[in-house]
Amino acid sequence: MKNKYIKYILIFIISYSTMYCQIDINANSKITNEQSRMLKQAKSLESSGLLDESIVAYSNILNKYPKFQQAFNALKSIYLRKKNWEA
Repeated sequence: MKNKYIKYILIFIISYSTMYCQIDINANSKITNEQSRMLKQAKSLESSGLLDESIVAYSNILNKYPKFQQAFNALKSIYLRKKNWEA
């Protein structure tokens, strides 16, 4: 009898966590106007060769939006180009 309840509880937990992860992924797929503006500014700094300033801009984006994947990937790319392994 206890095994039956444990099985149902595990199924519920797994189902709930799967649904929650999908909702979280979908929530990150839409970029707000502010995120777009901040990202555009950071990309502009990066393309101008101002890497230190673009690092600050991308870091500011991630401080405000920690799960913003585009800013994370861009920042990672800059650190790899600069070979800044301790950042």
